Amino acid sequence: MPELKEFIDNCDEENSIIVLLDQLEDSQNVGAIFRSALAFKLDGIILTQDNSVSENSFLTKAASSGIDKVPFTKIKNISSCIKKLKESGYWIYGLEMSAEKSLKETKFAKKVVIILGSENKGLRKITTSLCDEVIRIDINNELESLNVSNTAAIAFYEISSSTLKS
Repeated sequence: MPELKEFIDNCDEENSIIVLLDQLEDSQNVGAIFRSALAFKLDGIILTQDNSVSENSFLTKAASSGIDKVPFTKIKNISSCIKKLKESGYWIYGLEMSAEKSLKETKFAKKVVIILGSENKGLRKITTSLCDEVIRIDINNELESLNVSNTAAIAFYEISSSTLKS
């Protein structure tokens, strides 16, 4: 598993999409996110080391080869990670149901980091404060939220379409 600097250096120079998973604990959700990342040609996945799922058979099965084909790394400190990503020219987008701006209204940069928060709590306050933009996916008001892996797939599709990654 590469260190963060090496991971960032290996990502595409002009157009790049990375997902940062902030304390996701469900193996099947993380596996499904790997699968969607592969489907929409994301450049990589960053996972937090603490309070996050470890590689296991459930994750591997749900990833359907995504874990073998999508580069990933683990980080200890989300603040320093986001700082390094910004220094490398990435624009940081957090997905949060309470955001004022929607995914559809957003004009994405060429170098994108999309942050997804934990299944139970969403994005942490510190993480939200470090985002350049916080956006939401519009859904029916009768539903509180989508599963994080569904949210990821929708966001990956929209962002990869708008940045011509597909």
